Amino acid sequence: MSAEDPSIPNTSVDNNFIEFQKFIKKFEREYRNFEEFELRYKIFLESLKSIDELNNAPGQTATFGVTHFADRTEHEKKRNFGLMRP
Repeated sequence: MSAEDPSIPNTSVDNNFIEFQKFIKKFEREYRNFEEFELRYKIFLESLKSIDELNNAPGQTATFGVTHFADRTEHEKKRNFGLMRP
């Protein structure tokens, strides 16, 4: 069977979704509708990718992880830090 076989579960995707569910519970997130849920999950996945890249960068000594900003866009993060006007 190939890696593309839909009968084989993609554990990475499953684990990411489980992590997102834990994130929602930990940070008490509530999304208005399924569309926002999908958007926030997509942003969360991008954050996981960035975290992984940072942690695996050559010479990296810090450890990065999921924070309460993991489902927020760069624009939202900058606005929260007062780096731009709403």
